[in-house]
Amino acid sequence: MKNSQRLLSFNIFIYFLLCIILLPKYIQCYMTTIITHEYYSPESNFTNKTYETQTNGFVSTKGSQTIVRNGKAFILTGINGNFDGCEQPINPMNIANGIAIIQRGGNCTFSVKITRAKQYGASGILLKRKKRIA
Repeated sequence: MKNSQRLLSFNIFIYFLLCIILLPKYIQCYMTTIITHEYYSPESNFTNKTYETQTNGFVSTKGSQTIVRNGKAFILTGINGNFDGCEQPINPMNIANGIAIIQRGGNCTFSVKITRAKQYGASGILLKRKKRIA
């Protein structure tokens, strides 16, 4: 009787351990989000605020997450007018607890983009796709 109880307890423990290790890898965790951000555009010489709200469908919940309360969104504009975060920004700023909006692509890695945003006080980044003209 004792051996069967131990075996049952061991099997339950193994099952629980496998669920903890394997289950998150196979479950896609998505949720719908509405992103509202404000930023100063380079077209206005960084004087006029632009407000935008987007519903982009799905955002992954995997990876580390940071709550940014009342944080500002800002665009890192490079010296060549690119928004990809690969170059030194022409509008050096320190926006503590803000979100950097960075365009995908460019001649650098995601690590460079993240490091560049962090240098200017960003708590997180939003990667934006280039607009495709049909």
